[in-house]
Parts: sequence; C-alpha cells; structure tokens
Amino acid sequence: MSDFPIQRFIQISKFDQSLMQSQRQIELLQQDVQQLEQQISVLKESLEKQKNSKLQLQKKVDQKELEMKALVQQENEKKRKLDMAQSVRETQSLFLEVEALKKEEYALEEDLLQAWHSFEIAKKQFEQAQSQYQEQSQYHVDAIEKKESDIQAIQRQIEDQKKEKEVLARDLPEEWLEKYAAMQSRVANPVVCVVNGQCSACFYTISVQDLARLNNRALIQCKDCYRFLYIESAL
Repeated sequence: MSDFPIQRFIQISKFDQSLMQSQRQIELLQQDVQQLEQQISVLKESLEKQKNSKLQLQKKVDQKELEMKALVQQENEKKRKLDMAQSVRETQSLFLEVEALKKEEYALEEDLLQAWHSFEIAKKQFEQAQSQYQEQSQYHVDAIEKKESDIQAIQRQIEDQKKEKEVLARDLPEEWLEKYAAMQSRVANPVVCVVNGQCSACFYTISVQDLARLNNRALIQCKDCYRFLYIESAL
C-alpha cells in the first residue's frame, strides 16, 4: 500500500484537530460576546435606575411647587378677605389665618429648596452616568462587532478546511474512514504517532511485528486504545 493514502489519512486527523480548536475558539468568542452583552445590560439597568431616581425627585419638586402654589392662592384669598373685613373679630381671625399660611409656606419653602437640591444632584449624576453609559456601551459594542467578525472569519476557515478534508478523503479505504469515525466519537485524537516504540496516546508498547509493519508504511490500530498508529520517520 502506498504511503500517499496514509499521509492523507493522517492529514485528515490533523484537520479535525484544527477544526476542533477552531470550534473551541468560536465557543470562547461567543462566551465573550454574551458577557459583553450582559455588561451592556447591567450598564443600561444602572442608568435606568438613576433615570427613575431623577424622575421621582422631579415629581417631588413638582408636587411641592403645586402645594406652594395652593398655599399662596389661599394666602392671597385670605388677604383679599382681610382687606374687606368689617369687624375687628373678623380682621383678627383672618390675620391669624394669613400668618399660619405664611408659616406653612416657610416650612414648605425649605422642603422645596431641599427637593430642588436633591433633584439637581440627581440630574447631574444622571447626565454623568448617561455619558459614561454611551462611552462604555459603545466600547462594548465595538468589541462585540470585532469578536463577531472574528467568529465569521473562523467559520469561513472551517468551511474551507471541510472542503479540503473532503478532497483528502476521496478514494481512501472505506474501512479506514468508518473506523476513524467510530474512534472520533470517543476520543479527540483517533490517529497518533508511535514514539519510542509506544502509542503516544496510551503508552502501550507496540510489538516488534507491528513496528516492522509500521516501518513498512502500514497503518495499524493500537491493541490497547485502538487508535490508528503511524511512525513519522516511515512516511
């Protein structure tokens, strides 16, 4: 049997090793993409929380301003009545009501100023977070695009290797290919070389007769692990 089919058979095994490595690279890149997408989601969620916090503080400011407006309207109404009062008793009563409303306004004004202060802080924090989100998310998006581009390049490489593998497999003994496929379903390296008279996968010692066959460019299976064996120097 000529050595050319054996060399092609060995090359098929090397192609499959390369394909597995390429597929592993794709899996790792896909994991990276998922992690980057999760990081974008975390950033978006954090930004959304700050946005909601800002909106809640803005609602508080609006509510306090409405309360202040209502108090001012009540005070003005009381003052109008005070100007029209016709008795001392009515005047005193309205005057006390106006003073009470003023006290409420002063207290509410402090709450309103504090609400405005908290809102302004939240607004600045949100603006800063929004800027950071845009910068960081864009960085992650660019990284995702780069990794997806790498995935596509590896996938194209895999397709090319599969085509080359098909060419190498042409006219090879069907028995070799069937046994190879069976071994490939169990181990990652169905074809290994003999090193120092031993199978380089399981270290089983090869008999003198089998070594002679291997040196005559034969392809045999290890009697222990059943991997295909070859001797590099004989090829």
